[in-house]
This record gives sequence, C-alpha cells and structure tokens, in this order.
Amino acid sequence: MLTFQDETIYWWKGNIAPPHDLNKWVYLVDSFVRHCIQRYGLNEVQHWYFEVWNEPDLEGVCWTGTKEEYFEFYHATANAIKSISPELTVGGPALNYGTALQKTWLSDFLTFCEQNEVPIDFISFHMYSEYIDAKEPISTGLTEIKQAAFYQEIIQSVQETLDHANRRDLDLHVTEWNFSLSSRNLIHDTMFMGPFIIKHVLDTIGKVQSLGFWTFTDIFEEFLAGTSIFHGGFGLMNMQGLKKPSYYAYSLLKKLGSQILKNGEQYIITKQNEDIQILAFNYCHVDQLFTEGDWSGISEKDRYNVFDLKEQISLEITLHNLSGNYKYTHYQLDRKHGSVFDEWLEMGAPESPSIEEINYLQKRSGPVIRTEHIVLDSSFQATMEIPTFGVQLIVLQKII
Repeated sequence: MLTFQDETIYWWKGNIAPPHDLNKWVYLVDSFVRHCIQRYGLNEVQHWYFEVWNEPDLEGVCWTGTKEEYFEFYHATANAIKSISPELTVGGPALNYGTALQKTWLSDFLTFCEQNEVPIDFISFHMYSEYIDAKEPISTGLTEIKQAAFYQEIIQSVQETLDHANRRDLDLHVTEWNFSLSSRNLIHDTMFMGPFIIKHVLDTIGKVQSLGFWTFTDIFEEFLAGTSIFHGGFGLMNMQGLKKPSYYAYSLLKKLGSQILKNGEQYIITKQNEDIQILAFNYCHVDQLFTEGDWSGISEKDRYNVFDLKEQISLEITLHNLSGNYKYTHYQLDRKHGSVFDEWLEMGAPESPSIEEINYLQKRSGPVIRTEHIVLDSSFQATMEIPTFGVQLIVLQKII
C-alpha cells in the first residue's frame, strides 16, 4: 500500500508527493542548476526560467501535499536556486486555470512570499477551453467548453490578483495552453487550430510574457499512443512528423515584424524595417451543443459539424505612403490549401498510411505560396477573401 509520500502519477511513476527529506531535494536542485551553468555558462542560464512544480493546487493529482507544504517546498527550492546566483530567474506556481480564476490560492501564495521574503520573479499558470471547478473532484471530468474570451478572463483574473497584492512587477508566463485538456480531442488536428492559435496569440500581446503551447508533437508520454495518425493529439505535429495547421499558425506568426501598425479583430499589420506584413484569419468557435459536452456531432472523419460556421470574410486593406519596388508574397492556409488533416481525408483517410503516402502528405501540408514583383506609387491595396478557418499572410518586401 502506498504511503502518503510515495504516490506517483502516470505509467512512468512521476513523483507527486513532498520529498521525504527536503535537504536531499535542495541538494538535487543545487547540483542540477550548477551542472547547467557548468555546461552552458551563467550568461545563458540566467535567461532561463526555473518553474517550481506543476499545478500544486490540484491536490491529489499533481501534488499530494497541502497548499502550505507547497509554499515551504517552493521557499526551499527558490532559495536554493538564488543562492547559486541572484541573477537566476525562479517562479511558479504553474496554476490550473480554475484555481487562477478563484484568486484565493494565488493570493495566499503571494502573501506567503511577501511575509517570508521568498524570492519570486514570475507567475505561471495554464489555460484551456474546458472549465473544471477546482473545488470539485477531478473525476467530474470535462464539464463545459467556454467561449473564446475565456482565455482573456483567466489572464485578467491573474492580473487582478497581482494588483491586489501590489505585485504587478512580476512577469506572467502561460506555461501550458491549448484548445482542449484531452489528448484525444479530434479538433486538435483540424484547420480550426490555425486561426485559434493566431487569435489568442494576438489577443495576449502586452498581457503576458510567453505562451507555452502544449505540446510540440503527438508523441506524448502520459498516455498510450493514438490508434490513428490523426487521433486528436496535443501536438503541432503528429507521430509521423506531419505538420498540422497549428504548426503553420506559429510559422506565419514568426514572419510578422516587430512594429505593430494596427491590430484589428481579425487581422494584424506589422512592419520590420521597410517591409510590411499583413496577417488575417477567419475564426469561429464550437457550437452550443459541443460547449455543453455533447460530442455526438464529431467523428474521426467528420470534425467540422460542431462549429458555429461563419461565412467567408472579405477584408479591404489600404496602406498609404508606400512607394517603390516590392516583392509581394501571399501565403494561404485553409481546408483546401495546406491543412494536412483535410489532405488526409481527400486521400481516403488511410489509418496506416505507407511511407509513400506519408511523403505525399508532407508535401501537401503548409500554406500555398504565390509571389510577384509589384511597383507601388503611393499606396498598396488588397482584398483578402478568407474562408472559415482560413489564414492568409501578405508580405511586402522592399527591394532596394
């Protein structure tokens, strides 16, 4: 029979209990951080973020100790890291979003840090669309899917807690986020994820310092491997390395400039030196039945029947004070252009595709690109016709 301090989680038996000997834990942390510094150098490691634990607010799930035990655990860990170098960055507590919304847990944590002079450089938390009340047993499962604004409500709640504690000096990091908590949510593979990611990344500009997408690939150690190549895994890529629309959402975001000219509801216009970037998207949310937990409208092949489908949008773009020679590049990503899940359906949805079929899908994934040389006299005009779930990017590269 497991004792209180021997409990684990998942098949690989990750420890979720307070350590038997806190001094040994501190020694482990000290040794690990010093090893990192010896290998990579202090100049590199001081740019890292040391996050202490994962969702300790979910007692009995990711942490079997009490809230107070976590506070002491964090205290010892943070001191161990800072004793090596005060330039190292440490924080937490990687809260579940339900707890972040309730504010009390985080407020108590900040009070503990203040009263005990505990070092803390940032606050971290997680965000998903499904809402689970942290006061209810975890076995109640997925209760509902919130509207798209839910993510901003979570961030605002954390900001309000920091305001009340007079700690707006702390950076905010979302160290885990995705649409669903489930690694079998079939929506994760679809074109929906393209505008979903772009919308929420743009909505959080200036509000958080980072968004850590969960996860890179569908090769996921917490559960068994999926039975289909598109089984709804968390990843930006599936198990065969096929890049999903979520991957290309980040790829297109990476092409934006550092100067924001305008950030609208369905688009953003940026500038980098003399180059201009226009990124637009057509987002629609899941329908009422799906938000209430009725998933009967979705299946392995039919995954778009659970959305409040919107019509194609038409954006008229006019930019003034642009003259000279430009390379015009247009990227188009939608269900008919580069969505690997939809290409898989078009192929016939083979459950165990051959190497040839995988290679074919790799070539068919990603935005369709069109380029041309244009000469601007004083302004640039374009009409962007974007279907539901579509994403388009126009890049104007000044030719010197």
